[in-house]
Amino acid sequence: MELQKVINLLKVLDGAEVMNILIHSGLSNLEAAKLIVSALEDPGPGKIQMEKIKLLWNEGRDRGPQEFTTWEAFNNLLEAIGVENGDMGYSKTKFELVWTDGEIYAGRLDVSEGDDTNLGQHILRYLDNCVAPQTAQDYKDKYEIVI
Repeated sequence: MELQKVINLLKVLDGAEVMNILIHSGLSNLEAAKLIVSALEDPGPGKIQMEKIKLLWNEGRDRGPQEFTTWEAFNNLLEAIGVENGDMGYSKTKFELVWTDGEIYAGRLDVSEGDDTNLGQHILRYLDNCVAPQTAQDYKDKYEIVI
């Protein structure tokens, strides 16, 4: 069985069920287990990666513009902004996420301590609540959103 089929199965079934299917398809336990591990480690074929995240501006301390090449680095900045705000409210923070295919996802976060400090979660929440369901799913299938 090809890797993509196993990845798709793991989206709807638990690992034990997929293992059972693979063994019944003629694979040994070891071969089936290796295939499942490979599928779990695969981010998904064809998913487009983030190239950079641009901080355009932020209320409060003058932080922009800046560029980040990892989700983690940008989220660390958001955490720092949230901690600085404390219980004083939130800071409007404008960003652009540039994908490797040239597409740009632009938005604004309302960063406060513990809220809107993870860009991937923010994007998924926006897609789930503000975009037509099929359009949201197409976007999730196309782009590698890291939380």
